[in-house]
Amino acid sequence: MKLRMSYLSWVILLTLIGFEIVSYLLDYFLQDNRMISFVTSVVSIMISFMILRYFLVKPIAELTERAQAIMDGDVSQTVQVEAKGELEVLARTINNMTESLRNLIIKLQ
Repeated sequence: MKLRMSYLSWVILLTLIGFEIVSYLLDYFLQDNRMISFVTSVVSIMISFMILRYFLVKPIAELTERAQAIMDGDVSQTVQVEAKGELEVLARTINNMTESLRNLIIKLQ
């Protein structure tokens, strides 16, 4: 079985691995001080959420906004999401759907 990972999957994986390494090193060097480890873990989680928000939530919000405009009848909208992988495919699909709708409207007029 061939494993295929998208750009976003790699970002998430590398982010999680990076934070695990940082957490391990801090635990190793600060074994007696659990509070510092806890604070570091909380900060790492917050940074992870910010990274995920930038790479995942923001492009999905842009896609949703454009799709809503298209649904409301503005077929001049195009989706321009700077993303790779599944989000890029979804953006391209929405653009193709919009082009098909434009052509259908022209034929009906």
